[in-house]
Amino acid sequence: MELVKMEAGTPQHAQACRLRYRALFEKAGSSFECVCDEDEDASLQVAVQAEGRVLACGRLCRTGQTFWRISQMAVEEAYRGRGLGSRILAALLREAVRMGGGRIELAARDYAVGFYRRFGFLPVGETFASPKTGLPHVMMVMEVSAN
Repeated sequence: MELVKMEAGTPQHAQACRLRYRALFEKAGSSFECVCDEDEDASLQVAVQAEGRVLACGRLCRTGQTFWRISQMAVEEAYRGRGLGSRILAALLREAVRMGGGRIELAARDYAVGFYRRFGFLPVGETFASPKTGLPHVMMVMEVSAN
């Protein structure tokens, strides 16, 4: 399994979009259009792939001079619990550090808060319903310093 950066419009990117839809939006009854939002083209996107198949993916988008957002992290159901999400998150954090560091935020599904805490994210505010899915989320943040 290899970790790769993806470009929008490639077959890899199309696979990642379908994975994100299945993992994050489909069961909530949301439309496929939720996947490719205003962050899509501006995001650095990474994936773990094997034999040309995207197994996990995530995005990092700059939201200000020193502000970042991680979003739409997804892992194929059959590959969950194997560390692929950790590989994706670690890669996105490395990129944020490489590009100057700063404040990183993400909206975690309520059951994923522990996963993000292990990387140093801290919850802020109250649980809220995602505008795309209606599912409970928690805003989480961390600060990273440039090397």
